[in-house]
Amino acid sequence: MEFCAIELILVEVSVQHFGLNRSNFRCLPVNITKLESSGLTLFESINVVNNTRETLKMANGKVGKEIYDKFQNVIEKNAAFKTLVHISKIHSGEVDTMEGIEQDLKV
Repeated sequence: MEFCAIELILVEVSVQHFGLNRSNFRCLPVNITKLESSGLTLFESINVVNNTRETLKMANGKVGKEIYDKFQNVIEKNAAFKTLVHISKIHSGEVDTMEGIEQDLKV
């Protein structure tokens, strides 16, 4: 059984056990698989994460809110992700300065 199939089973069990709305969590294994694949641009990868965040944000109930809050907390604490988002914005022309990047990018 491949990793994605296991994730789907875990999501399904969690949905049934906690009475969660399936549509809010079914994206998780699919989006994890997308992020693990090669060929996505930085912009596309960040969009996958942002779309996952928006889908989780719509989750109802206490458990749904806890899952969203945990996801949000992990993303907010991830300095490398913030740096990648900023670099993507520079690449797309949305931002034109490296100011605000906390990590040292020197090799």
